[in-house]
Amino acid sequence: MYKRMLVPIDGSLRSEVVIRHAATTAKALNCDVRLITVVDLNKKNGYKTAGNMSDEAASLAWVESEIEQAENCLRPVAERFGDHGLAPEMEVRFGNPGEEILKAAAEYRSDIIAMATHSRRGVARLVFGSVADYVLKESHIPVLLITAA
Repeated sequence: MYKRMLVPIDGSLRSEVVIRHAATTAKALNCDVRLITVVDLNKKNGYKTAGNMSDEAASLAWVESEIEQAENCLRPVAERFGDHGLAPEMEVRFGNPGEEILKAAAEYRSDIIAMATHSRRGVARLVFGSVADYVLKESHIPVLLITAA
């Protein structure tokens, strides 16, 4: 039924709630797994640079720093999938998280997306929106949402 599972991880402790569910499901269905994290380009605004760095050098330093942080986020998650006998691929993407998750799912030819939702309600949901909501509404494949309590 499902052969390729995409598992977005945002680096928060809450997003890691999906790991056990996704790994168990992937193992039972013999799915290949790709872990992704998306660096939101909007957060670059807060990056501090040395006074003598050019804009290009500062941007490169920022990208390298973000890739390193993202890989450091994904590596232990991949190890936890390894505990279930799985060897997931890892990918770091840049852009709008919801859009990049859907692009990655299409490029990887995912059959299912498994992700956590932070369960924001009320004003917080209105202000911050929800990547999970966006993916759920826009995806053309099944989305397994695990609530992070």
